[in-house]
Amino acid sequence: MNTLFRSPMPKYWSFASILMVLAALLFSMALVLSSSMGFKWFFIVFVTLNAICVAIVFPSFRLFVILLLTACIPIAIQYNLFDHGNKYVIMEHFGGASSSLVVNLVDFPIIVLFFVWLVDLATEKVTLPKWQTLDTLIVLFILASALSVFNTEEYALLFFEELRYLKYFLVLWMLRTYFQDEQTIVYALYVVGLVAGFQFLLALLQYFLFFTLPFPVGGVSGSQYDVISNTLILRVSGTVGHCNTFAAYLLFPITISFVLLLSRYPMFIRVMAAGIFVASCIALVLTFSRNGWMNTFFAVSLLLILGAYVKRISSGAIFGLFVLLMLVLVGLLLSGVMDIVLIRIFEDDGKAYDSRWDLIKVALEMLYQHPVIGIGLNSFEENMSSFDTTGVTNIIQQPVHNILFLIAAETGLLGLLLFLLMCKSIAGYVFKVMKIKGEVPFLVGSFSGVVLLVLLISNMFDVTLRKEPIIGMCVLVIAMLMALADPVKNKHDSQVRYDE
Repeated sequence: MNTLFRSPMPKYWSFASILMVLAALLFSMALVLSSSMGFKWFFIVFVTLNAICVAIVFPSFRLFVILLLTACIPIAIQYNLFDHGNKYVIMEHFGGASSSLVVNLVDFPIIVLFFVWLVDLATEKVTLPKWQTLDTLIVLFILASALSVFNTEEYALLFFEELRYLKYFLVLWMLRTYFQDEQTIVYALYVVGLVAGFQFLLALLQYFLFFTLPFPVGGVSGSQYDVISNTLILRVSGTVGHCNTFAAYLLFPITISFVLLLSRYPMFIRVMAAGIFVASCIALVLTFSRNGWMNTFFAVSLLLILGAYVKRISSGAIFGLFVLLMLVLVGLLLSGVMDIVLIRIFEDDGKAYDSRWDLIKVALEMLYQHPVIGIGLNSFEENMSSFDTTGVTNIIQQPVHNILFLIAAETGLLGLLLFLLMCKSIAGYVFKVMKIKGEVPFLVGSFSGVVLLVLLISNMFDVTLRKEPIIGMCVLVIAMLMALADPVKNKHDSQVRYDE
């Protein structure tokens, strides 16, 4: 018996060949069925199948899950288990976790990594890092926040916010375990850059072609529109959610790519970093977030000063940076975006800043009446009308746009003190890593110190530190710092061979 091409038929079918045929049939059936259900399901199935294919051929499943988790952090797809089925349903709670069970895209790689982590610990392929002072402060902050049970009526909001803190505390420990290998950190940073490139392309589609995702991300169902001086401004949000949150997220790839430009990595890596830097800056401009623009300028200035201090800035680097900025400026001028930027800067009526000040007054009133443990974690929005003396509740129903006042109002002076001590502890890790010789410590110490400082400053006028993608990115960075600053003593036990 011959085949269709007249070649002799093998005596038996290869098991691998049968699996390939079945896999192709199953994949095609899944794509056809999902496309008939709508673009949302087609997109989810397509991404899932691609992830499975990559996982199969990836040299290490363990490393694949770590990088997948890194990639999923800024993709804030959420699925409300009790209120779903409509793409126009959004999360109404702005300042933290919602009052129902919401599954995030990043939760799936977290669950998979958790089981891989348990197996690696059981088989002694990895060793747990030492318990640090920062761990103690985090636990104390979570416990202090739990005291809200005595004075809150929003028990569901408290429970799910505490659950979110515990989830990311677990992620911190898992990533610290695997980030003992410096190459894993480098791979994760590369993935951050690649995802930023995807966010740039999506931002262009959202701004110039009015593209809308078929599902809500970050509790937002579409891009934001503002009207300033009779001009309609479209503010892109990528896959992060709110435009200001998107601007805060872009601080991470911007600082990472800029430090890579100052590093001694191969020229190819630095050229790619230059492209990511320009792309992220353009996406940042399209958010029309003045807070984001100001803090990015501050971050780049700090990195330039740092680069000059450690003698990483050359005349060629300055010229290259000037060329990159000129490219961005020319692109903005030719596209007409610069006109909108000037309107956003010089013709805004300032109402946003007025409402921020009124929200601070509400927070101060909450702190005055509940100074020790606050009014209850994650309940500012639900209680603000009872403490409002200016009528701001009739204008905006959002938490105070200052992370320090928000923490103080919700968890009292005790929670605020613990938060400041955590910031101090993280700063200590930054200085410790900066003293370590090598390109990876220089890269991580430089960008993490600047991005965390600038993010804290930006949250004096915003509340992005309570958003899921920003929390995830901060945990990713802090895990890198802690792994480099305090490696486990037995290097052989702590580093996993990814070719196993």
